[in-house]
Amino acid sequence: MRLLLALLCGVSTLSAGPQKPAAPDVNIGASLNLLPDDFDSCASWAGARRNKNTDQTAALTEGVSRAWIWGFVSGASVYGRRPLGHLPSAALDAWVDKYCADHPRSRLVEAMGPLVEELVTRKPADR
Repeated sequence: MRLLLALLCGVSTLSAGPQKPAAPDVNIGASLNLLPDDFDSCASWAGARRNKNTDQTAALTEGVSRAWIWGFVSGASVYGRRPLGHLPSAALDAWVDKYCADHPRSRLVEAMGPLVEELVTRKPADR
C-alpha cells in the first residue's frame, strides 16, 4: 500500500511538470524608507552628491535620483522627437549639478524639461 501511495505521489508530481523555483522576494520599501521625504528635490540632490562618500543615506539618495534622471532622459530619447545621442553620465550629472545650484528650491522633475530641450537642440555632431 505504501509503495502504491508513493508511486501515485510521484506520478502526480511528474504530471504537473517541472516546478519553477519561486522568485525571490524583493523588499524595496525598506530601502526607500531610508530616503529623505524630499529626495527628489535639488537640495537633496546637491546634499547627496556632496556627502555620498560618507553617508549611506546620501549614497542611496544619489543612486535613486540618478537612476530616475537617467531613466527619464533615456525615455525622452526613445519616445521623443528624435534620439538624443550619446551623453556621458558624468556630463549628465554635471548638468543636473549646475541646474540645482542655480535652482536650489526646484524638484528634479523641473530640471528634466530644460535638460531634454538642450539635448534635443544639440547639433548632430555633438551627439
